[in-house]
Amino acid sequence: MAEETKFTPIETQEQFDQAIAARLKRERNTLQTRYEGWTSPEDLQGIRSGYEEQIGQLQSDLKQQRETIAQRDQTIAAYESASVKTRVALAAGLPYEAAGRLVGSTEEELRNDAENLKGMFAARTERPLQPGRSAEPAEGGGNDTRDMLRTVVSNLNLTTGGI
Repeated sequence: MAEETKFTPIETQEQFDQAIAARLKRERNTLQTRYEGWTSPEDLQGIRSGYEEQIGQLQSDLKQQRETIAQRDQTIAAYESASVKTRVALAAGLPYEAAGRLVGSTEEELRNDAENLKGMFAARTERPLQPGRSAEPAEGGGNDTRDMLRTVVSNLNLTTGGI
């Protein structure tokens, strides 16, 4: 007959730990083998915090890019507006410099304003007289400033009796 093992009751914690140590070691080895290559919770937390940093940086970059795009859109809109104003002014026969004076948000409004401005230029074809300037053209087609000075000097000579 085989030798019978007699059951001895476990009375202390140390005896219990000794009795199950082999079983715990075998179970740990089984779990280690089973989950080998898996990421630990601590590693996952580190990976997650790295991703959160990347997401924050990308959101910051996105915000900056959106601001840049908005500024470029404003610049493009300003160039388009200036181009339309210039085209309308030149089509209406206004000088290039008058294009910036046109007011309106649509091309039709700009055309109406250009026609109004053109009418103002047409009504003022003759320059207003300056003080001391005669409406008659100068003899010999001289310089207006020179003619004015001659007139002033001749008037001075008449009143002073000449020098």
